[in-house]
Amino acid sequence: MEAIFDAAYLLFDLVAAIIISFGCYLPVTLFSKTKPKVGLLMIPKTCAYMWIIAMGLQLLF
Repeated sequence: MEAIFDAAYLLFDLVAAIIISFGCYLPVTLFSKTKPKVGLLMIPKTCAYMWIIAMGLQLLF
C-alpha cells in the first residue's frame, strides 16, 4: 500500500515540474522579442528539468 502512495506522490511532483517548466517557457516564447529580460525565465525552466531528472534517478535507485 505504501508503494502506491509513493508512486502517487512522485506522479504529483512530476506533473508539478512539467507545469512549472511549461509555465516558464510560454512567456519566453510569446514576449522575448518585445521584452528580452523575460528570457530569464529559462533558468527556473531548466531547474524544473533538473528536478524531473532527479525524480527519474530516484526511481532507478
